[in-house]
Amino acid sequence: MGADSLPEITRLARVDLERGLKQSPQRVWKALTHPKEVAAWMKFPVKMNPEVGGTIFVDFGGRGSMDGVICAFDAPCVFAYVWGDSLVRWEVEREGAGARLRFSHIGMKPELLAGLTAGWQRFLDQLETHLDGVPRPDRFQDLEKEYAEELPKRL
Repeated sequence: MGADSLPEITRLARVDLERGLKQSPQRVWKALTHPKEVAAWMKFPVKMNPEVGGTIFVDFGGRGSMDGVICAFDAPCVFAYVWGDSLVRWEVEREGAGARLRFSHIGMKPELLAGLTAGWQRFLDQLETHLDGVPRPDRFQDLEKEYAEELPKRL
């Protein structure tokens, strides 16, 4: 077998985060799937065609942009899109008078794991602030440092 026939193997990671929210599943769904709402809590311009096969585009300013294709749109329960070369999935279900939000980012490169995980936690904090108006501290730098130290031990 020649060296040119050997496959390249890349390790990928998955991050799962969960939040209990006070708002109804329908309200959470709207915050996740309406471009103006997503732009409000992400704090970046967003363009979205919310349907299976539709697109999502976020402009991170000087840090670049990311676009994707929506591959699941089952209101008000499941919203998923290919995000670059990975998959982002949101699941919303009723929990008491509120909702349980489950978030997954699947297929992350391990070297990006600390920053992306801290970033998604920041976005979830911003989503909660958007929904209930209670500001949360920006934990990004502390979380990124903590994850950079801790996550390599788990990989």
